[in-house]
Amino acid sequence: SDVYKRQIQGVAAARKGLLREAGEGTLYFDRVDCLALEQQEQLLRLMDTKKYRPIGSEREVSTNARFIFSSLPTLMNLKETSEFLPSLYYKIDQARLDVSPLKERIDDFPMLIDRILDDCAKTHKRRFSVKPAALSWLEKQPWLGNDRELDALIARACMRARETGQIELLHLYDLSLIHISEPT
Repeated sequence: SDVYKRQIQGVAAARKGLLREAGEGTLYFDRVDCLALEQQEQLLRLMDTKKYRPIGSEREVSTNARFIFSSLPTLMNLKETSEFLPSLYYKIDQARLDVSPLKERIDDFPMLIDRILDDCAKTHKRRFSVKPAALSWLEKQPWLGNDRELDALIARACMRARETGQIELLHLYDLSLIHISEPT
């Protein structure tokens, strides 16, 4: 109906959309493995034609944006089970960067923690640091998750350490997930 069409056009006019905002920059697709097959087909068409139709629009718009994708499971395995379009897999797999699980990148901890602490400093408007004992404990954990697991733990610890700005074991341990071991 015309009313619905006007409402959709109003939404489209109110927001630019991520593709338009990306311009000639880069658009990051997190967890592309979670897309339904219909969305995968739309993404493949976008990548093939570099054109899309914004919500509420009657005409296509071109984009020169670059795309970066991440997935948790290996897309090759999903492709084999028909959960991921082979043609989209081959389009995405032109350049691949495999990132090791967090538990295999202990050497990256200081850099990762510094980035998280910088984010916390902006949120809480104060600087934070991690005491050596707490850092040692963090490095000894099995880290079954990815960077987000560390991010969440440090962010919660920053909330608890707001007064002093010093993250200690007590700020980490009772917040941790069950699989993380007790401090020694």
